[in-house]
Amino acid sequence: MHDKSKIISENKKRLLIFDKKYDPYTGEGSLLDREKVFFSDVGANLYLPKSMINENEFVYDLLKSGNFQDYSQQKESDISTILAAFDKIRFEHDFEYWAIQTVIIQHKETLQDYKLKLRLAQQVLLYELEKMRLAGVPIRIVLLKARQWGGSTLVQMYMFWIQQIHRVNWHLAVCAQDDGAARNISEMYRRASTSYPEAIAEIQYKPYAGSSKNIINIERGGIIGVGSINNPDQFRSFNYPMIHVSEPGVWEDTPKRTAGQLVASLRSTVSKEPMTLVILESTAKGVGTFFHNEWLSAEKEESAYKAVFIPWFKIEMYKLPITDYSRFIDGMNEYDWFCWERGATLEGINWYNIHKTGENYDDWQMYNEFPTTAEEAFVASGQRYFAPKLTINARKNVTKPKFRGTIHPTDCKNKADIKQSHFVGTPRGPLEVWKMPKPLVRVKGVLHHCVNRYCIFGDIGGVSDGADFSSLTVIDRYWMHLGGWPELAADWHGHLDQDLFAWVAAQLGHLYDNALLALETNSLRKEKSAGDHFLTILDNIKDHYDNIFIRNQMDSTQKDWLPKYGFHTNQGSKDMILSTLRAGLRDDQFIERQGSACDEYEWFERKKDGSLGAIDGKNDDKVITRAGSYWLAMKYMPPVKLIPYVTPEERREKRKSRNAIISEATL
Repeated sequence: MHDKSKIISENKKRLLIFDKKYDPYTGEGSLLDREKVFFSDVGANLYLPKSMINENEFVYDLLKSGNFQDYSQQKESDISTILAAFDKIRFEHDFEYWAIQTVIIQHKETLQDYKLKLRLAQQVLLYELEKMRLAGVPIRIVLLKARQWGGSTLVQMYMFWIQQIHRVNWHLAVCAQDDGAARNISEMYRRASTSYPEAIAEIQYKPYAGSSKNIINIERGGIIGVGSINNPDQFRSFNYPMIHVSEPGVWEDTPKRTAGQLVASLRSTVSKEPMTLVILESTAKGVGTFFHNEWLSAEKEESAYKAVFIPWFKIEMYKLPITDYSRFIDGMNEYDWFCWERGATLEGINWYNIHKTGENYDDWQMYNEFPTTAEEAFVASGQRYFAPKLTINARKNVTKPKFRGTIHPTDCKNKADIKQSHFVGTPRGPLEVWKMPKPLVRVKGVLHHCVNRYCIFGDIGGVSDGADFSSLTVIDRYWMHLGGWPELAADWHGHLDQDLFAWVAAQLGHLYDNALLALETNSLRKEKSAGDHFLTILDNIKDHYDNIFIRNQMDSTQKDWLPKYGFHTNQGSKDMILSTLRAGLRDDQFIERQGSACDEYEWFERKKDGSLGAIDGKNDDKVITRAGSYWLAMKYMPPVKLIPYVTPEERREKRKSRNAIISEATL
């Protein structure tokens, strides 16, 4: 049962975030780092950016005087001159103040002009932009967004602010998904420039180099180039310090150009100086795309970009009032609680459900248009095999491996070589290890051998161009004997000749205490360019590794029974192992450790013909090996057992005692 009083109390706190006072004229309520000051002749508190106070001698002296009037007398200057100087300095440090004073934009729905007062979600994005600018580093952001909160508007006006206030000859480019979107962006800049207060600055543009789509600011020299992916040529032969790539998540690749190629050519012109800017901003349309890959790299901190995501419940318009909180809480379903746990208000959840029903949206459409998490946003279609909440859950346990390397010897040929196997650390090796082999465990001070602890499932790929990766998943079942669940121990992933890969699998099995080893046999037939080895590979290693999965069980009535080594995948067996894994992820009964495997969960789907696999252009090797090894761990192998460990010396002594007893008995 949920404590309703605590939930209602917490909900009030969450609502306060939306209801807090926000005044860009005074700076109150801003998310930026500010300091409260008071001027007696203003008669109100101002909240000025700390950079403005710390970096400017004029402001420092003004604050010491306490008011504008006294300071003007000290300097023997007209007060209007002092106020104008103060505003000019504040414009340089305070985007929110500059925006409310100078920028007029048009509301998309009402078509009414209004001053740019930032919404909460826009303030969140501005915080990230300003953190980079003030740190003196290049501004680089991948922005994943829900609908209709003004993210692209903020980006465009932020670039306009840098052009108009901070830099001369500082060009910007905006590349949209189509010509219509490009025209709308051009109109936004036109409106902002024509409505700019003449008392602050006069802005005049003229076509640049005869182009109707590229204009240049006569006073400050900044070019504004706006176009679309359909007409990318206009961006060439310019160097743009600032680039806004709008909606690359929905760009369609063609044989002549891809989203990745166009963005690469655009951002190659941007230097890495302070105040340069590259922002990739989009809603998400599926996984495996250029934008999805950029997002994952930023999210994992593997690129220079900051990943910024704005969920629907951080957008103030997405709320509807509730008349009876108690009744509403009683009626909340599993997904409602999922949203609540991630920070949504009850009013937001109410809006979500009513909007979903009113628009006749299914779950997948809501995930795409109004994502609760970044993972949800990249839902490819209604046929996604692993629901977003499953992959989100799996990512909770992702950690960096404790070891990365390979296995030696690399030319293993027999049982003696297998017994010499050992790990060798290399920074780019195909093997990642989270739990090193540990066949012996100490329980209550006594060493035990943990039997049936490890299992391995392998999917054999090839070495030709376009071949699948070969993959091995090692699972540790230790905690199952105490009521726990299997967890990932190690992962091998790379390209290798099929026969060599089979030996690597045997070596890895040996290192993990003679683990049960199941290799999928279907892939042995697919990679013809690497040789049709399926009749010999497993037969070769079976004489040197004695714990290989056998798919046909011995029947006492069959005198000519021969074992069939390896796991045979057909539609039935594939559904079986995958559904087992899906249930394990759903019920928190499998501990995943690897982020790249979670990525594969994201783009694994049921296709129109009913088959299961990765979306076009992506791999699913780790999904298959996870599913196979998890099925072995949960459904096939006997229970884990702890057997008191007997040292070789103790065994010899016992053998001597037993032999002595036998000898004495025969006398």
